[in-house]
Amino acid sequence: MCVDILMILLRLYYHGFDVSGFFFFQAEDGIRDAQESRGLGDVYKRQVEADSLVCPYHSWGFDKTGQCTQIPYCSRPIKSYGDRINAPSYTTMEAAGCVLVWFHADKEPPWYQPTLLTDIDNQGMVHVGDFAVPDWEMHLCEVSANACDWYHFKTVHQWLGQKPNAMFKWIWVSHACKTHMKLLGAEPTGDSNCQRDPLSPDGASLPDEMIVLEESPVVIKLLGFLPIPSFTFNHFRAEAWFQGPQLSVFRVRSSWLGEARILFCFCPEKPFQQRCLCRAYCTPWFPKALARFLARHAIATIEQDRTVWENKLTCNPKMLVAKDGPFAAYGSWVKQFYSESSVTWDDSSLDW
Repeated sequence: MCVDILMILLRLYYHGFDVSGFFFFQAEDGIRDAQESRGLGDVYKRQVEADSLVCPYHSWGFDKTGQCTQIPYCSRPIKSYGDRINAPSYTTMEAAGCVLVWFHADKEPPWYQPTLLTDIDNQGMVHVGDFAVPDWEMHLCEVSANACDWYHFKTVHQWLGQKPNAMFKWIWVSHACKTHMKLLGAEPTGDSNCQRDPLSPDGASLPDEMIVLEESPVVIKLLGFLPIPSFTFNHFRAEAWFQGPQLSVFRVRSSWLGEARILFCFCPEKPFQQRCLCRAYCTPWFPKALARFLARHAIATIEQDRTVWENKLTCNPKMLVAKDGPFAAYGSWVKQFYSESSVTWDDSSLDW
């Protein structure tokens, strides 16, 4: 077990999650957090001994299963204390250069694999950068719920990655989007102007834990009134893939250039505050500078949703109308990530 895992376990143990799934973390963030909040300095980095993680405060050691392996000052055999001195353990794996940790409120083993990340490895994609994203004051499920809101791309995202109050707005886009998920069957639901891409998934064949939002630009205008020839962008197709509420990958592929993928993971820091981690990858021949640009654009795009995500209220029952089918399906889809021990909406206690 490597030292990179230590802060992951601390976050999981002290903050507590209520949604099951894989979460990934950047090790440098964990080390920095440990140094800043506990004043450990460089001593933190040296606390790996043999097969154990060693706490730099009292030198207790733990193996990868959470079993206590040493307490230097204790005169009694460690085993005589039983399980009460052991630490929680979590299933971990590495994919796409990320350390992933599985969490389940009832401590159940993983019931799916993070194929959104393992597929990046299988495709031989190149990591081209990590990007800073401010924390989000919202519920963890807001981002994945957006995959079922195809219409808002016509309003919130009509100006490409720009803020509503921007003085100059450069590129206006008419989007056409459809939602694919197993609960909706083989045919996606959404804008009829969204031309089906043969490479897009068949909803009925998607795994239970996935949602895919397919997006195609219909019209693009420079400054909002100068049409851009369609041949300049028709070779691009975009999709947002979600695997559970916390993992998402924005996929942009071109029949000319290859493909770029932008990975986002939203990880609870505390109630209604999510840490967002972002990484970009591309196929070997895809221009790396363009992949980095697309990552920054993806961040700018979700920033357009921040005001709503951080201020919306839960409306129950939902006010659904015709063609709101994906919203109804999402309500059923998200239940699979909660269990008996998850914190519920009607839990009025302050014991987080």
